[in-house]
Amino acid sequence: MGVRFTAKINRRYKFFALLLIFSLLAVVCLELWKCQPQSAWQADSEALVWARMADAQRNGILTEGGLLRSYENDTSIEAETVWKLYAQNALPDQTNFVYPRQSGFQGTLDACLAVIMQALGIGNESIQNMIWRLNSTALVFTVLLLCWWIFEEFGWAAALGAASCLLLSSWMKGTMANAYWVTWTMFLPLVITAFMGRSQSVCGHIRKRWYAALFVCILIRFLCGYEFTSTVMLATEVPVLYYFLKADDRNQKKQWVRIAFLIGVLELAAFAVSLGITALQIMAWQQQGLASAFSSILDAVKYRTGAMVTQDDMQQYSEAISNSLSASRLSVVKKYLTSSEALWSTWSVRELCFFWLTSAVCCKVAGNLSGRKLIRQGLIVAFSMLPALSWYFLASGHAYIHTVVDYLLWLIPFVPLCVGFMFKNVVDTVQVMVNERKQA
Repeated sequence: MGVRFTAKINRRYKFFALLLIFSLLAVVCLELWKCQPQSAWQADSEALVWARMADAQRNGILTEGGLLRSYENDTSIEAETVWKLYAQNALPDQTNFVYPRQSGFQGTLDACLAVIMQALGIGNESIQNMIWRLNSTALVFTVLLLCWWIFEEFGWAAALGAASCLLLSSWMKGTMANAYWVTWTMFLPLVITAFMGRSQSVCGHIRKRWYAALFVCILIRFLCGYEFTSTVMLATEVPVLYYFLKADDRNQKKQWVRIAFLIGVLELAAFAVSLGITALQIMAWQQQGLASAFSSILDAVKYRTGAMVTQDDMQQYSEAISNSLSASRLSVVKKYLTSSEALWSTWSVRELCFFWLTSAVCCKVAGNLSGRKLIRQGLIVAFSMLPALSWYFLASGHAYIHTVVDYLLWLIPFVPLCVGFMFKNVVDTVQVMVNERKQA
C-alpha cells in the first residue's frame, strides 16, 4: 500500500514539475517570438482569413457558405496589406472572391471570435493580436507535449534535442502565429497517437476516447486546409511504428498492426467527412448541386497535385503554376532532399542524417547501443522522413512553388526525432567514456 501511494506521489510530482517547466518554456518562447506576424511570410494566404472575418462582422457568419474570402479582384488592395487594413477596420464592405479549395474552418472559428469580441466593444487590432497569440500558444504547448512523450520514451537528452529544434526553429517562428496555416493543427494528430501508443504500451489498452480525439483532431486539420494531407496522415503512424519495433512478442506486434490499420481507417474517414462538409459549403455558395461542388474540389486537386490536368487546364493557369505542374515528381523530391536549406541550426537534411548516423555508430562502438536498437533508430529516422517526402511527391506542384512553406514538413516529425536521437547517442557515449575513465 505504501509503495503504491509513493508511486502516485512520484507521478503527481513528475506531472506538476513537467507542467511547471512547460509553462516557463512557453512564456520564454512566446516572449522571444513576440507572437508577431511575419508580414512578408504568406500574407496572401492569411489575407483569406482576415477577409472572411471582416465579411462575417458585417454580413453574418454564414454568408457564402462560410468559405474563405479575398479581395483578389480588387486591384486597389494588395494581399500583403490586408492584415493592416483589417486592424484599421479599413477593408471594403464586400469581398469579391470566394476561396472554395477548402472548408476554411480556421476562418469560421476566427470569424465567430471576431463577431463576439466586436459585440463586446473590442477593436479589430486587439482581435487580430488575440488570434495570433492563441495560435502561437497552441503551437508551443502542442510541441511541448510532443517533447514530453519523447522524454518519457527516450530520456531527457532526446527531449532536449527535440525541444531545441522545435521551439527555436526559424520555421516554427515564421509559421506559429499565421491565422491561415494554424501550424499546431499539423502536429496535434501526431501528439495524440504518441500518447495513444504510450497508453497501449504501459496500460495494455487504448480508451475509445483517444480514437475519438484523434478523429476530431485530423478532421479539424483537413477542414483547415488539404495542404500536407499525406504528411499528417503518415506522421500519425510514426509512434505506432516505434512501438511495433519495440515489441518483443508476436501477438503484441499484431496488435500494433491492428492499431495502425484502425488509425488509417479513422484518417480516411475524417478525410471523407471533411470533403463532404466542404462540398455542402460549396453547394450553399453556388446554389447548385453536388456534382458542381465536387467539380470545384476536383479543380483544387488538379491545381495542387497536377493529377488529371489536361492541356486546356494548363492554358488557364499562370506561367508559374504551369511550370510547377510540369516539373517531374522525382525532381521535386530530389530538390528537397539535396537542398542546403537549414532545418536545425545550419544543418540541412543530408547533414542531419550524417551526424545522426555518426552519433549512432559512436554509441554502438562505445557499447551503449545494441545492434537491434541501432536498427530500430535507423528505421524510425527513415520512416519519419516519409511524411514530408510523400507530400513532395504526391503534391509536387504545390511543393515546387511553395518552398517558403514546405520545408516546414521536415519537422513533422523527422527533424525532432533525428536531433533527439543524436543528443541521446552523444550523451550515452559520453557517459560510457566517463564511467570507463572512473573505473580506470
